[in-house]
Amino acid sequence: MKKIHKTRRIETLSRYKGPIKVGNTVMMLSGDQKKATGKVIDFHRKKGLIKVENIMMRTHFIKAKDNEGKGGTEKKEHWIPICKVKLVENNDVK
Repeated sequence: MKKIHKTRRIETLSRYKGPIKVGNTVMMLSGDQKKATGKVIDFHRKKGLIKVENIMMRTHFIKAKDNEGKGGTEKKEHWIPICKVKLVENNDVK
């Protein structure tokens, strides 16, 4: 009987090694916000996702705490696949 390797999934995922880095300016290629530009805030290399400033904003609902008694909504950036953006400006700080 063959053994199934538990690490096979990890081996198939490749880390992104392209030109897009945190601080660079990128432009959306598709979707509702096509041709919108913004600065890269966060990067997830293993999953191939980025967060861009003021693009793909999602509403997060904050639950009212018992001690504070205030709840509400908050707008946050959501993850975008790297294939949906292209590099516009390289703002590397050295």
